[in-house]
Amino acid sequence: MSSSQSTRADTARGPSNVYMWLALIVLLGVALRFYGLGDKVIWIDESLAWTMANLPLGTIWSREVALNGAHPPLYYTFQKFWLVFGDSEFAMRSLSALIGSASILAVFSLGKRIGGGATGLTAAFIFAIAPGQIWAAQEAKAYAFLILLTLLIARILISLFDAYDRQELDDRARVTQPSSNIRLWTAYVILAALLLYSHSSAVAFYVFVNAAASTFILSRLASAWGFLKSWILANLAVLFLCSYWILMVAQVASDRTGYSWLDSNLVFDFRALATTYLGASGLGISGWPQALFNVVPAIAGFIGLWAARTSRSVFLVAGTILIGGPVILWLLSFYMPIFLWRIVLWTTCGMFIVLMAHGVERLPGNGIRLIFLVVIGLSSMLGVALHHAHGDKRLAWNEASEYLQQHAEEGARVYFYPSSTKWSVHYYARDNASLNWNIAMLELPVDHYKLLSMDEEIPLAGLSNDASKHDQVWLVTVDDTPEVSDIQIELEKAGSLVGEKQWGHISVRNYQSQSSIRLNSDAPLSALAP
Repeated sequence: MSSSQSTRADTARGPSNVYMWLALIVLLGVALRFYGLGDKVIWIDESLAWTMANLPLGTIWSREVALNGAHPPLYYTFQKFWLVFGDSEFAMRSLSALIGSASILAVFSLGKRIGGGATGLTAAFIFAIAPGQIWAAQEAKAYAFLILLTLLIARILISLFDAYDRQELDDRARVTQPSSNIRLWTAYVILAALLLYSHSSAVAFYVFVNAAASTFILSRLASAWGFLKSWILANLAVLFLCSYWILMVAQVASDRTGYSWLDSNLVFDFRALATTYLGASGLGISGWPQALFNVVPAIAGFIGLWAARTSRSVFLVAGTILIGGPVILWLLSFYMPIFLWRIVLWTTCGMFIVLMAHGVERLPGNGIRLIFLVVIGLSSMLGVALHHAHGDKRLAWNEASEYLQQHAEEGARVYFYPSSTKWSVHYYARDNASLNWNIAMLELPVDHYKLLSMDEEIPLAGLSNDASKHDQVWLVTVDDTPEVSDIQIELEKAGSLVGEKQWGHISVRNYQSQSSIRLNSDAPLSALAP
């Protein structure tokens, strides 16, 4: 990086001032991530994390978990040990909040490398108040951990490319030898292995990283054999460390039916989701203010990417992560529905925020820079306010669970669809040791999470026959999908709908069976077995 790219903050204020501002930004980010952390109700995916964390450690890392479509076990392992602080909504989410707060420092480091101290501070500020990052840090899910690892790996990758370029300039006779910077290669192997064990969508970012490295090697094909050898060895080490899980996941990935819920791949969907993630959507505004909130971050990001071209390493890494990698994944999705625009945002938004900051710092004049920062900041803070003001009725699993506990009789037949809805009811019934329901999961191909279920699995064709054996039948569902309609038709063959209560997407329905015949083989199953 040339001297003209040196940070204005470092030359005008001095390092101590930079870190003072960084400390204030981190405090702001921590406050935003912990504010209202326990206010919202635990939802399906978070209750699944709670269920996983309560399993024995050997079960979390078992083949059964992988084959039931669960994410890699590393985050659940961390969450298991984190249960020492309790399992309330606040306690469950505090791990992600801490990791998300630490990511502010990673963003500063990446921004400082790309554009200097001022860029690092601006990136840290935008990241600290970004609604999508706050949302990720307030979920008992692996998103915050995934984002932190992508930022660290991007920083390491740039350093690896720079180290090779310096080596090539300093001593061309050594370019055929593996890189001597063992610490960087070791850091890459460890971080990449952690990445692949963190979340299923981490595979996408791993593809992006290898696309960047492949482009780097091809651009120096005649002299890049040393780097190529080191890269192959490093990735063999990564795959060896992750082989335990990758072989099991490969079997899961071959089943296309489990991915029928994935979003479409339209560009419009990406624009809508990206603006929501950056806080520019859903603000109740229209016209030129909405256009301003959409356009300004995009302009700043593209200016930052264009400015990064002065550093080949930065431009290659940033360009591949933001453009090349997503295009590759999008093309693969036409073969198999493995693609989610959300995956792209989780794994690239940190880099885009850094480039936004780089673009803002490259704008001419303090006045223009201030205008851009005000627009980005206002959009973000409005998005944060909307995030906290969002009503809980849409995800009122606490109320649905309480309703079911009050009205479902002992021995009542309770069907859950999808099967993951059981864990949400389970979480809010965890202190009720007296429950004794006959629980059954519905055996449908679109139900991907039949996680280690010790409950009966009932095929749709045999549902009416099974329901007729019980006096009281309950159905707990989320979203009125065609599958839910088919389930209701089968249940109505065995009895009448006598009660229904809804909380947004959640429905609890009660059916009265036409027959009170019970079979001795119907052994009650506890709803509270972890």
